[in-house]
Amino acid sequence: MKRAVIAVISVAAAGAALAAVAVTSASAAIPAGTIHGCVNTSGSDRVLHRVYTNPANGTTCPSGEMMVIWPNGPETAGTDGLGTIIATNSGAGPTDAVTCPADQPYVLGGGFQVTSGGPLIASYPDASVTPNRWVVSVTVGVVAGYAICAR
Repeated sequence: MKRAVIAVISVAAAGAALAAVAVTSASAAIPAGTIHGCVNTSGSDRVLHRVYTNPANGTTCPSGEMMVIWPNGPETAGTDGLGTIIATNSGAGPTDAVTCPADQPYVLGGGFQVTSGGPLIASYPDASVTPNRWVVSVTVGVVAGYAICAR
């Protein structure tokens, strides 16, 4: 039986500090023990349409969607917990990308403040780079982003 879950991509911390990796091929081998799904890339909503834990399910994404994989990463919670911080930028234009520091490279979530203009058109994690970052955009104006980062 296939299980599908609908979630907004801003819930990037599905499990403790897991880094999402975008897969560019239409079909890819899914490693056992990972969580994977398909993200809508058409339009501006960046919705995670399907989430799978079984590597035999959801091995391809429909047209207009991109596969993301959250690999089993290193154990990040030690005696001090996840060691989270909030990284910020001041915002200088319609797009802002807040990068996590090297010692806390995993983005757990993020947000924004529209200081002028709007409306918001994107707010999502970007795990295509290490350390991860949170990206926010408005149609017109200035937006300042923040990222919740962990080690």
